[in-house]
Amino acid sequence: MVANSQVSLDIWRHVRQVSINFTTRLGALLDSTFDRKQGDVNATALNPLRLGEGRGSFSNGDVAIYKGEDVRTFAPLPPTPSDWARPLQAVSNRNAAREVIHASQVLEQLKQINGKECGIILREVARLNTRERLIASWFERRSSSPIAFTHELWRMIHKNGAAEEYGKALLVLINSKVTAYLVNLFSTNNHVMKEDLGRVPIPDPQSMPVAQLASLAQELLNERADLEKNFVMMYRARLPEFDDGEVYIPPSAVLAASKLPKLRLMDLVGRGEVRNNGVASGRIKALTARNLIVCTANPTDPNTATFAQVLDLFLQEPGRGDDTWSQAQNWQLPEMVAAADWLRTYNALCQQAQESWDRFVAQQQHVDELVANWYGFDAAMRAARCHPEWCVT
Repeated sequence: MVANSQVSLDIWRHVRQVSINFTTRLGALLDSTFDRKQGDVNATALNPLRLGEGRGSFSNGDVAIYKGEDVRTFAPLPPTPSDWARPLQAVSNRNAAREVIHASQVLEQLKQINGKECGIILREVARLNTRERLIASWFERRSSSPIAFTHELWRMIHKNGAAEEYGKALLVLINSKVTAYLVNLFSTNNHVMKEDLGRVPIPDPQSMPVAQLASLAQELLNERADLEKNFVMMYRARLPEFDDGEVYIPPSAVLAASKLPKLRLMDLVGRGEVRNNGVASGRIKALTARNLIVCTANPTDPNTATFAQVLDLFLQEPGRGDDTWSQAQNWQLPEMVAAADWLRTYNALCQQAQESWDRFVAQQQHVDELVANWYGFDAAMRAARCHPEWCVT
């Protein structure tokens, strides 16, 4: 063991007991339900077949490529893949390297999938020493929209005849803090190895609360899909890295989707409603830190106070602080008379996104409690969660 705290030893002794001296392991359940392998293709071998992001399409016979960082916990795969690849044409096979020909053949096979192929996709590079959870989700693919995973992922194809409910119950078990904790007890690796996951001791499989876990899996998949669709894709929302974080929605994205009247920053400056007391070449983050950009609208105007709040939101938006004042002149902001309506809309969206995230976190916590109950953990074991010496909480 790489953990030497008393609670870690207590947990391991308890797990040994409930797993009947390590005779029941997670790998047996996974292998009876899934065909577990690395991703479909080696990323390096794909290079000669790549078309570039945004340059391929299913209608042209291309295959969407997804890599490890495209996978997020319980999230659907992004609608835009990290890359596209096109299998070799017959005449071009003559001079291709063996590994490239093999990658091309795999892509062709994915274009011939019979019906639907589904299962679990698990990020291999997981930074175990800084995470409380592994990162896995459920995927589906068909021949009409073929997708391929690189070797930075573990691909678990659901076997014909195995119950999908059971497969989704295993998905939440993999994503639970209990599983990450048990893997962490013996691994300081930056990767999740197949053997690490397979040898995780489990209680009697017959006692696993399959129906409850599968139901929670579907709730988590649905909630995360709503988050991605309604906030990440529509407004470029940034979801927290940790459970207790806050969702951030860029104000510029909300304004772009709004039909409310808007003006460029230079127009607001020209009307005397915004002023920069610094230099034009100054960067927004530096000017803002020194309070040099100010709202100079008529203080008796009832919209001025609200507009000042809105201006501050746009000035504080991450990713725009390196723009100079001159570059920022083309930024769009709400017209002053529309500032209050826009701010209400923005605050409502932020609240809705946060509530959805909080439900998602609560569902994950429910999973953690359910799995901890299955293992029979006491209060001290549940509180341990991860070893404080090398796990960020």
